[in-house]
Amino acid sequence: MEAADIAILGIAGILLAALSAAIVVERRRRRKLLGILHSETSGLCREAAELAEAICSRQADGRIVDQAVLDRYALSEPRTYPGLVSSLWRLPGDLAWRAVEFHGHLSLARARLAAWRPGESGPVSTYLLVSALLRSANGAEGLLRNSALRPGRPEDWKPHMPLANAFIERIEHTDPELMDHGYWSLPG
Repeated sequence: MEAADIAILGIAGILLAALSAAIVVERRRRRKLLGILHSETSGLCREAAELAEAICSRQADGRIVDQAVLDRYALSEPRTYPGLVSSLWRLPGDLAWRAVEFHGHLSLARARLAAWRPGESGPVSTYLLVSALLRSANGAEGLLRNSALRPGRPEDWKPHMPLANAFIERIEHTDPELMDHGYWSLPG
C-alpha cells in the first residue's frame, strides 16, 4: 500500500466517522424535540379537556360558570411551540403537520375563551368555545400517539369528555346549520 492509498483510506474513515456522529447527534436532537413536544402537548390537551368538561358540568347542573372556574381551569400559554417552528423540519412530515394543526386549534380556543363572557354568553358562543376546546383536546390525540410511539414511550392519555361531547351533540342536533368547522386542516 502506498502513502496515497493510506491517506485516502484515512480521509474516508474520518468522513465516515463525522457522518456517523452527525447522524447520532441528529437522532438525539429529534428524540429530545419529540419528548418536549409530547410533554407540552399532553399538558395543553388535558387543560383543554378539563376546561370543556368544567363548563359543561356547570351548565348541566344549572350553575353559572364564573371567573373562579375559568381561572382554575385556565389554558396555559404554549411555551415550546413558538420555538419549534424553526425545528419542524427535524420532525416527520405527518407529525410536524399535526403539531401545527394542534397549535392552530389551541389558538382558536384561546381566542374564543378570551371573547367569551361567563353568564352573559348564550348557547351559540358556548358551543363555539366548547367545540374549539374539544377539537384541541381530540386533535392532540394523533400527535400524542405518534410522538409517543417514535421514541418508544407508551401511549399515556386519551381525552375523555362525555359531558362536552353530549353538549356539542345536543346543540348540533337542535341546530345542524351551526356546525363549527374551527381551524383549517387538511382534507381527511
